[in-house]
Amino acid sequence: MRSRAPQSYLNTIKVMSEKKELKDGANFKMMPFECSSNGMHGQYQWAKLKARVDKIHAQLMAEVQEWRNQGAQQTALMKSHRDSAVNSCVHYLRQQEERIKHEAPDGTSVGVDETNACVWTATIFGPAETLWDGGMFQVELIFPPDFPDAPPYVHFLTGIYHPHISPLGVPYLRNLIMWSTLEPRDKSVSALLQALINVLALDPSPEPATHLNVEAATLAFSRSDDDRKEYKRQVKKRVQRSMDG
Repeated sequence: MRSRAPQSYLNTIKVMSEKKELKDGANFKMMPFECSSNGMHGQYQWAKLKARVDKIHAQLMAEVQEWRNQGAQQTALMKSHRDSAVNSCVHYLRQQEERIKHEAPDGTSVGVDETNACVWTATIFGPAETLWDGGMFQVELIFPPDFPDAPPYVHFLTGIYHPHISPLGVPYLRNLIMWSTLEPRDKSVSALLQALINVLALDPSPEPATHLNVEAATLAFSRSDDDRKEYKRQVKKRVQRSMDG
């Protein structure tokens, strides 16, 4: 959620600001149910709104970097056998590290940064009989100090073209959005890996709220055969690049 929301807002700002009647500086239009005494007056200010959202995104990413920093510090404490000073997140992740050896879903592999117990790197293999078949996509998971109460930051390190994955590699994962309502078993690393596999294994949803890559979604759900062919071409290009290294 920390990363999905800004991207979703930025997508909306881009789409709306490109409409001639809604361009920056244009006056709000009066709706049929409004009158001069109860209408909403003002002008569209997309540039200012984008600047505010960009600032929020920068602050959120600074928070993720702080998680990374704290994870490295906690790992150093653990290696120096100062377990009493290590937070519960690191202890929990150590348990998850043992469990994942037996619970990792088919089509995945995962490893933990030796210098940072809170940074994991997973490899998602493109599911058979999908457009991503043959691809190998690395995904980084950065866990916050209050994990599993709070969700990790998840993003693809390998370039990928998908309606539900932003150009920055952030996937739309319902698990992360609904984190506070999940059962404990659904907050495990293995459950997160399965959710990532499902993004590639299942057909993309046409629901606009899930489209973090507007360009990919526009091509994928176009009525034009040429557009859909271009979408597949772009996907295959990323699959080939993932295999090339």
